[in-house]
Amino acid sequence: MPVFMLGAMVVQAMELKKIKYMSRLLLSIDRRETTVAATETVYKREMFQLARNAVNFIFAGNKVKQELEQVFDLAAKSQDF
Repeated sequence: MPVFMLGAMVVQAMELKKIKYMSRLLLSIDRRETTVAATETVYKREMFQLARNAVNFIFAGNKVKQELEQVFDLAAKSQDF
């Protein structure tokens, strides 16, 4: 086999390796983005709920607590929580 053909085969093999590596990398990135997007939504919802529940434990009168709960209820409606 001529040397130039061997060199071309090596280059082709290296290109295939790069393509396989890049496709694995892109798939991995896509999976991470999907996971992050899903957990980010859950995280925001959980943080919102924790903040709303914290209203019950603040040192304020019942009227203030009720007003804060109403604010959280309105925010929940606008955020689809």
